[in-house]
Amino acid sequence: MKLTEKQRRFVEAYMGKAKGNATEAARIAGYKGSYSTLKQVGAENLTKPYLREAIQERVDADEDGLIADREELQQFWTKVARAKPESEDDEPPDIAMKDRLKASEYLGKTHGLFIERRHHEGSIKVQDFRSHLQRLRAIIARHVTPDQMAAIDAEIGRGPQEAQSQ
Repeated sequence: MKLTEKQRRFVEAYMGKAKGNATEAARIAGYKGSYSTLKQVGAENLTKPYLREAIQERVDADEDGLIADREELQQFWTKVARAKPESEDDEPPDIAMKDRLKASEYLGKTHGLFIERRHHEGSIKVQDFRSHLQRLRAIIARHVTPDQMAAIDAEIGRGPQEAQSQ
């Protein structure tokens, strides 16, 4: 069975940062609620056969040394970025600058040092926006009941009369 994103994060947290603590893994994975709720979610997740199977696969892979954890990756990228010899007697490794820079970039990303900012220029006429909104509303109205449409109108702050009059 394919895991949901939250279940995948639960397995990853359970095997990693939470160190086998199901309550902490549930919190890290993004489940919401009080400590007792998270404890219940964690315990429930551990009873699901497909989650237990995913955890066992990770245990087997970890035993084989096939999966590098975050710390191991960061240590590797640091060695590459610094291009220092393993010991004082060794020669410095011959690592291209582009590879050192890429390792530095990966390290920065894992530490959240880069924020991607985008600037958009342009304008949209309010009338164009309203016509797009009106078409979108008509499409939605074809697929929901009148009660559901009234709830949608109420959610966006317009009554059905106002929406139909435009």
